[in-house]
Amino acid sequence: MSSVTETIFPKAEDPALVRERKKTEAAQNAAAVSKALKASIYYDGEKYWSKLPTARWAPDNQQLMASNLRNEYGISKGRDMDNVLFQIRKYRRVVGTFPYIHNGSEIIQEPAGPTLNTAHRQLLQPAAEDGPFPWLKEFFDKIWDPAHPEQKDVFLAWFHRFYRSAYEGQLRSGHAIIIAGDTNLGKTLFSRKIVRGMGSRRQPRQQYLGEARRIFRRH
Repeated sequence: MSSVTETIFPKAEDPALVRERKKTEAAQNAAAVSKALKASIYYDGEKYWSKLPTARWAPDNQQLMASNLRNEYGISKGRDMDNVLFQIRKYRRVVGTFPYIHNGSEIIQEPAGPTLNTAHRQLLQPAAEDGPFPWLKEFFDKIWDPAHPEQKDVFLAWFHRFYRSAYEGQLRSGHAIIIAGDTNLGKTLFSRKIVRGMGSRRQPRQQYLGEARRIFRRH
Protein backbone atom coordinates (compact mmCIF):
# COMPACT_ATOMS: atom_id res chain seq x y z
CA MET A 1 0.00 0.00 0.00
CA SER A 2 1.40 3.36 -0.93
CA SER A 3 0.60 6.76 0.52
CA VAL A 4 0.89 10.24 -0.80
CA THR A 5 2.25 13.01 1.40
CA GLU A 6 0.83 16.40 0.67
CA THR A 7 3.27 19.27 0.90
CA ILE A 8 1.70 22.55 1.95
CA PHE A 9 3.65 25.64 1.03
CA PRO A 10 3.07 28.87 2.96
CA LYS A 11 1.06 31.40 1.12
CA ALA A 12 2.99 34.31 -0.28
CA GLU A 13 2.51 37.38 1.88
CA ASP A 14 0.63 40.22 0.34
CA PRO A 15 3.23 42.61 -1.15
CA ALA A 16 1.27 45.57 0.17
CA LEU A 17 1.45 44.16 3.71
CA VAL A 18 5.18 43.53 3.31
CA ARG A 19 5.75 47.11 2.24
CA GLU A 20 3.63 48.40 5.12
CA ARG A 21 5.50 46.26 7.67
CA LYS A 22 8.89 47.38 6.39
CA LYS A 23 7.72 50.99 6.44
CA THR A 24 6.60 50.61 10.06
CA GLU A 25 9.89 48.96 11.05
CA ALA A 26 11.88 51.70 9.35
CA ALA A 27 9.89 54.38 11.18
CA GLN A 28 10.41 52.60 14.52
CA ASN A 29 14.14 52.26 13.89
CA ALA A 30 14.42 55.92 12.90
CA ALA A 31 12.55 56.97 16.05
CA ALA A 32 14.84 54.80 18.20
CA VAL A 33 17.95 56.30 16.60
CA SER A 34 16.61 59.84 17.02
CA LYS A 35 15.79 59.26 20.69
CA ALA A 36 19.21 57.77 21.40
CA LEU A 37 21.00 60.68 19.72
CA LYS A 38 19.07 63.15 21.89
CA ALA A 39 20.06 61.37 25.10
CA SER A 40 22.88 62.61 27.32
CA ILE A 41 25.57 60.20 26.17
CA TYR A 42 29.18 61.32 25.75
CA TYR A 43 32.49 59.79 24.68
CA ASP A 44 35.85 60.67 26.26
CA GLY A 45 38.10 58.81 23.84
CA GLU A 46 37.91 55.56 25.80
CA LYS A 47 34.52 55.22 27.48
CA TYR A 48 30.93 56.18 26.81
CA TRP A 49 29.29 58.12 29.65
CA SER A 50 25.59 58.09 30.52
CA LYS A 51 23.45 58.66 33.60
CA LEU A 52 22.20 55.90 35.85
CA PRO A 53 18.67 56.00 37.34
CA THR A 54 20.30 57.50 40.46
CA ALA A 55 21.40 60.50 38.32
CA ARG A 56 25.08 59.56 38.74
CA TRP A 57 27.28 59.38 35.66
CA ALA A 58 28.85 56.03 34.81
CA PRO A 59 31.30 54.92 32.07
CA ASP A 60 30.77 51.92 29.79
CA ASN A 61 32.89 50.35 27.08
CA GLN A 62 31.51 50.13 23.55
CA GLN A 63 30.05 46.65 23.99
CA LEU A 64 28.12 47.63 27.11
CA MET A 65 26.96 50.90 25.56
CA ALA A 66 25.66 49.01 22.53
CA SER A 67 23.73 46.76 24.91
CA ASN A 68 22.35 49.83 26.69
CA LEU A 69 21.21 51.36 23.41
CA ARG A 70 19.64 48.12 22.28
CA ASN A 71 17.69 47.54 25.50
CA GLU A 72 16.79 51.11 26.43
CA TYR A 73 16.05 52.61 23.03
CA GLY A 74 15.22 49.56 20.94
CA ILE A 75 18.01 49.90 18.37
CA SER A 76 18.16 46.49 16.73
CA LYS A 77 19.89 46.85 13.38
CA GLY A 78 23.67 46.71 13.29
CA ARG A 79 23.87 49.58 10.82
CA ASP A 80 21.75 51.81 13.08
CA MET A 81 23.87 50.88 16.10
CA ASP A 82 27.10 51.73 14.26
CA ASN A 83 25.61 55.05 13.17
CA VAL A 84 24.56 56.03 16.71
CA LEU A 85 27.93 55.15 18.22
CA PHE A 86 29.69 57.02 15.42
CA GLN A 87 27.55 60.14 15.96
CA ILE A 88 28.24 60.06 19.71
CA ARG A 89 31.99 59.76 19.12
CA LYS A 90 31.97 62.59 16.62
CA TYR A 91 29.51 65.09 18.10
CA ARG A 92 29.44 64.18 21.81
CA ARG A 93 33.17 63.89 22.41
CA VAL A 94 34.62 65.41 25.58
CA VAL A 95 38.25 65.79 26.61
CA GLY A 96 37.59 64.49 30.10
CA THR A 97 35.29 64.43 33.11
CA PHE A 98 35.29 66.40 36.36
CA PRO A 99 32.77 67.02 39.18
CA TYR A 100 31.97 70.75 39.00
CA ILE A 101 29.95 70.87 42.21
CA HIS A 102 26.74 72.93 42.10
CA ASN A 103 27.27 73.93 38.49
CA GLY A 104 24.08 73.44 36.53
CA SER A 105 25.80 72.96 33.18
CA GLU A 106 26.25 69.44 31.85
CA ILE A 107 29.23 70.43 29.70
CA ILE A 108 31.88 72.88 30.90
CA GLN A 109 33.99 74.63 28.28
CA GLU A 110 37.61 74.49 29.43
CA PRO A 111 40.67 75.74 27.51
CA ALA A 112 41.52 72.11 26.70
CA GLY A 113 38.03 71.46 25.37
CA PRO A 114 34.53 70.46 26.51
CA THR A 115 34.49 68.62 29.83
CA LEU A 116 31.65 66.50 31.20
CA ASN A 117 30.40 67.63 34.60
CA THR A 118 29.96 64.44 36.64
CA ALA A 119 29.00 66.13 39.93
CA HIS A 120 26.01 64.57 41.66
CA ARG A 121 25.86 66.39 45.01
CA GLN A 122 22.37 67.79 45.50
CA LEU A 123 21.62 71.08 47.22
CA LEU A 124 18.96 71.12 49.94
CA GLN A 125 16.03 72.94 48.38
CA PRO A 126 14.44 75.92 50.16
CA ALA A 127 11.07 75.52 51.82
CA ALA A 128 8.05 76.33 49.69
CA GLU A 129 6.91 78.93 52.23
CA ASP A 130 8.68 81.04 54.84
CA GLY A 131 8.28 79.82 58.38
CA PRO A 132 9.93 79.57 61.80
CA PHE A 133 13.00 77.43 62.37
CA PRO A 134 13.31 77.50 66.18
CA TRP A 135 15.91 74.74 66.64
CA LEU A 136 18.34 76.11 64.05
CA LYS A 137 17.84 79.66 65.27
CA GLU A 138 18.67 78.68 68.83
CA PHE A 139 21.68 76.65 67.67
CA PHE A 140 23.09 79.53 65.62
CA ASP A 141 22.52 81.95 68.48
CA LYS A 142 24.43 79.81 70.99
CA ILE A 143 27.30 78.17 69.11
CA TRP A 144 29.38 81.33 68.72
CA ASP A 145 31.67 82.95 71.26
CA PRO A 146 29.55 85.45 73.26
CA ALA A 147 32.55 87.81 73.30
CA HIS A 148 32.42 87.98 69.48
CA PRO A 149 28.78 88.17 68.38
CA GLU A 150 29.88 89.29 64.94
CA GLN A 151 30.97 85.70 64.21
CA LYS A 152 27.38 84.69 63.48
CA ASP A 153 26.80 87.54 61.03
CA VAL A 154 30.08 86.86 59.22
CA PHE A 155 29.32 83.16 58.88
CA LEU A 156 25.72 83.67 57.74
CA ALA A 157 26.80 86.25 55.17
CA TRP A 158 29.34 83.92 53.59
CA PHE A 159 27.03 80.94 53.84
CA HIS A 160 24.30 82.93 52.10
CA ARG A 161 26.77 83.74 49.33
CA PHE A 162 27.56 80.05 48.92
CA TYR A 163 23.96 78.85 49.05
CA ARG A 164 22.55 81.41 46.66
CA SER A 165 25.26 80.89 44.03
CA ALA A 166 24.93 77.10 44.37
CA TYR A 167 21.15 77.35 44.03
CA GLU A 168 21.57 79.40 40.86
CA GLY A 169 23.99 76.80 39.47
CA GLN A 170 26.96 79.19 39.28
CA LEU A 171 29.04 78.52 42.39
CA ARG A 172 31.08 81.55 43.43
CA SER A 173 34.40 81.52 45.28
CA GLY A 174 34.42 82.08 49.01
CA HIS A 175 36.46 81.69 52.17
CA ALA A 176 37.44 78.61 54.13
CA ILE A 177 35.74 78.95 57.51
CA ILE A 178 37.43 77.14 60.39
CA ILE A 179 35.18 76.09 63.28
CA ALA A 180 37.27 75.66 66.43
CA GLY A 181 36.51 75.43 70.14
CA ASP A 182 36.12 73.17 73.15
CA THR A 183 34.45 69.76 73.07
CA ASN A 184 30.68 69.30 73.20
CA LEU A 185 29.93 72.65 71.60
CA GLY A 186 28.32 71.20 68.49
CA LYS A 187 31.19 71.57 66.00
CA THR A 188 30.75 68.09 64.51
CA LEU A 189 26.99 68.47 64.34
CA PHE A 190 27.44 71.89 62.76
CA SER A 191 29.86 70.77 60.03
CA ARG A 192 28.59 67.27 59.26
CA LYS A 193 24.84 67.60 59.64
CA ILE A 194 23.96 71.25 59.08
CA VAL A 195 26.55 72.60 56.63
CA ARG A 196 27.12 69.35 54.75
CA GLY A 197 23.45 68.45 54.92
CA MET A 198 22.60 71.56 52.93
CA GLY A 199 24.94 70.48 50.15
CA SER A 200 28.12 72.27 51.16
CA ARG A 201 31.53 70.72 51.55
CA ARG A 202 33.56 70.10 54.67
CA GLN A 203 37.16 69.03 55.06
CA PRO A 204 38.82 67.59 58.17
CA ARG A 205 41.38 69.96 59.66
CA GLN A 206 44.21 67.45 59.18
CA GLN A 207 43.66 67.35 55.41
CA TYR A 208 43.17 71.09 55.09
CA LEU A 209 46.23 72.05 57.14
CA GLY A 210 48.32 69.32 55.50
CA GLU A 211 47.50 70.67 52.04
CA ALA A 212 48.27 74.21 53.22
CA ARG A 213 51.71 73.11 54.44
CA ARG A 214 52.47 71.41 51.12
CA ILE A 215 51.53 74.56 49.20
CA PHE A 216 53.66 76.71 51.53
CA ARG A 217 56.69 74.46 51.06
CA ARG A 218 56.38 74.56 47.27
CA HIS A 219 56.39 78.35 47.28
